[in-house]
Amino acid sequence: MNSRMRRATLALLALVVVGEGWCCEGAGAAALGQQQPRGRRGVTGGARSLLVFGSLFGEADQVDASLSRLDRANTELEQVLMELRHKREELEAMKRDIHDMQSEKTDTEKSLRQVRSKQKVLANHQKQLMQRRSQAHQEREEEIKKRQQALDARDIKALEDASHRKHAFNEYKSSLLPLDRAIPDTRIKECLPLKWDTSKMPKTSVIICYVNEAWSTLLRTVWSVLNRSPPELIEEIILLDDASDAEWLGEKLDTYVREHFPSHVRIVRSPDRLGLIRARLLGAKHAKGPVMTFLDSHCEANQGWLEPILDIIATNRTTVVTPVIDTIDHRTMEYAKWTSNIPSVGTFDWTLDFNWKSGVLRPGQKLTDPIDSPTMAGGLFAIDRDYFYEIGSYDEDMDGWGGENVEMSFRIWQCGGRLVTAPCSHVGHIFRDTHPYKVPGKGIHHTFMKNSMRLAEVWMDDYKQFFYDTKPKRENIDIGDLTKRKALRERLKCKPFKWYLKHVLPDLFVPDSEHVLHKGALRAGNGLCLDKMGHRAGGQAGVFSCHGEGGNQGWMYTVNDEIRTADSLCLDVYSSKFPAPIHLQRCHQKQGNQAWKYENNVFRHVASNGCLSSVVSGNGQHELKLDTCKEGSSGQQWTWV
Repeated sequence: MNSRMRRATLALLALVVVGEGWCCEGAGAAALGQQQPRGRRGVTGGARSLLVFGSLFGEADQVDASLSRLDRANTELEQVLMELRHKREELEAMKRDIHDMQSEKTDTEKSLRQVRSKQKVLANHQKQLMQRRSQAHQEREEEIKKRQQALDARDIKALEDASHRKHAFNEYKSSLLPLDRAIPDTRIKECLPLKWDTSKMPKTSVIICYVNEAWSTLLRTVWSVLNRSPPELIEEIILLDDASDAEWLGEKLDTYVREHFPSHVRIVRSPDRLGLIRARLLGAKHAKGPVMTFLDSHCEANQGWLEPILDIIATNRTTVVTPVIDTIDHRTMEYAKWTSNIPSVGTFDWTLDFNWKSGVLRPGQKLTDPIDSPTMAGGLFAIDRDYFYEIGSYDEDMDGWGGENVEMSFRIWQCGGRLVTAPCSHVGHIFRDTHPYKVPGKGIHHTFMKNSMRLAEVWMDDYKQFFYDTKPKRENIDIGDLTKRKALRERLKCKPFKWYLKHVLPDLFVPDSEHVLHKGALRAGNGLCLDKMGHRAGGQAGVFSCHGEGGNQGWMYTVNDEIRTADSLCLDVYSSKFPAPIHLQRCHQKQGNQAWKYENNVFRHVASNGCLSSVVSGNGQHELKLDTCKEGSSGQQWTWV
């Protein structure tokens, strides 16, 4: 019963008792034989009842207060008990966690013992490998000394020339070098103090495709990867043999791999000749690592090459990474030390050939940060395995080799990815002047043209015409069905090629009407045409019979007063002594020695005031020279055809 109900009940009783006291006051006193005190009226029974109940009301208040305090105490006690129950539950949970942690500790200690045991076995295995390698090297050095002692300089020159014809580099020189030779650390000094947390990096499958590769360069590639990579980052090394028929790449290679390399180095052989593109697709099919790193079979990985690459991909899986590619001289086999702080990156010419340009740091970037690369050479790069397939891997309908690197570069950028060069990752590569093997299909020129046309049709929009302008008499080539590749571009919601030129390669020369005044072949008055003569930067231009097929005879005269080719070479003059040779150099768009004024069909060199001339040399050969301007000279009259 609460306090309000108790008070109401007591009040009711008081009324009843008081009423009875007033009506029975005299009788009650007489019956009790009590005498009323004099001088005041006696206290009636009702009054006494009121006093009693007043006292009761006072006691009721005290009881109410006590009950309130008791209620509060009970409430507080219940809260304490509830907290105790929670603490008990937390204690039980902590006991379970401690038990789990103890179990986990036991499992970890067991695993650690197993790892240590495996490390001990691996260390013994590596020690045995090192001993075998050391013995093999000693035996090889002794054999080399004996061979060299038996040869004179002419014999050695003959061997070097023969090996160069067979492999397109000095394989004889390469065969004399250790398979795990020391090479200079070509990283810039800013890279050296960097620390890499390999525990946060994905593992990689290294895929090395080859066909009839030389023994020394193939094995040196593998040894460089094994010796200069953290073991925990290498999932496997796949040697993808594209149907080689060289005897040293058969049973001999199987035995060497089995006896000298760890078990995760394995050979995958294609029964049929695939060409680079499809061979890499086969290698990717066999790869197990979350990242795939493609290397050519004549490379040497440098110190700390892998960590910067995988760190970038771990940060953003849609970034494709290439190392800085150092040069291994194909004649001397010397590993060239990198001299620039900012690496070169890839670009392209309107012939759709790959080319190099100077890398550029974005505002706020450090020398060790990844550098955006508009295109990649294609021989050496790493890519997240899932992303490789998400963006369309390779165009499977391309043949052999050529153009696939530019196609993938366009696709990465236009479809939301990023292509970069890692300044702190260096890999050496033998750049050969030619290919020592046949490319599957109808020949390398046909294959390159087919592949380039496929990429132009899918990715370049209206800009593809600038590519076709470089091949005015191209053969009629069936480039196959493009439906799947165009659907891929649509599905990935890729950006237009105009966006790529504006945001990725804004400094590329675009041969449109805003930049080009004349285009075509240049014919001299003696009937010969200005010709690149197949030369690259540093070579000399000449004159040759006009053929009308573009290529070496395709030229442009620009608003910047340049005489340039579609592959960004400009006529350049070093000497002011006439007659001076005309050289080909990368167009720098700064005029200077590359500035020519074209007036009245005559090209006048601005810096020297000489004229572009087709002349006859002393031996009767026609040559291109810068000579004194002579009015009316047919060799100095140039018309566009």
